[in-house]
Amino acid sequence: MTENTPRFQLLPLTDERDEIKAMAISIMGFRFMLPLEAPDPIQYPFLAGARYRPSRILVSYPESTNWLTLSWEDDGKHEELTVQWFQPR
Repeated sequence: MTENTPRFQLLPLTDERDEIKAMAISIMGFRFMLPLEAPDPIQYPFLAGARYRPSRILVSYPESTNWLTLSWEDDGKHEELTVQWFQPR
């Protein structure tokens, strides 16, 4: 059980038979999706430009950079994902 708040949201993504195909998670504005199979870009258009299994998530601030390194048991090429902080003017 979890509570959806503006800082943490959890949403199951279902198919036409109401079977769960993925979980969408938003943590303080960072959106992640945990698919159980390859996602359908027509059914889930918000996945355009999504990164599949990033090797590292870098969060870059003006004074520092933090990262989370991930590993996957496959032979695929995994790219880094960078989140750049900026202050609106």
